[in-house]
Amino acid sequence: MGVSVKPHGGLNATGEQCRKILEKVGHKNFRLWYDPGNIFYYSDGALNPVDDSANVNGLVVGMSVKDYRQSKIVDLTPGTGQVDFAKVMTHLKAGGFTGGPLIIECLTPGELPQLLEEAKKARQFVEQLVK
Repeated sequence: MGVSVKPHGGLNATGEQCRKILEKVGHKNFRLWYDPGNIFYYSDGALNPVDDSANVNGLVVGMSVKDYRQSKIVDLTPGTGQVDFAKVMTHLKAGGFTGGPLIIECLTPGELPQLLEEAKKARQFVEQLVK
């Protein structure tokens, strides 16, 4: 069984901070669930997850495919915000993340028919991301 920490503000707002937590715990089953949208969110847009993702080599077991747009907006469909997912994935793959869950955490809000369309777009986006 695995347990993961996720970038989520405070003492674990960045990949580097999460790395320190994992090193302190020091257990092979305690890993990182990466969230590029949160990297932008908790740094008020100052820290780009493309840069941050290089700090988590060997730690990532899954990722929230969550996007971000200024001013702290994360409820949008992946691929429509500021996160450069292709570059983030390039760093994560280089760091050893070659398999694991990719969870679509948020979609652009709307009525049910709109949400269904946004979910389809998000699925297609992730499929293209992992080709």
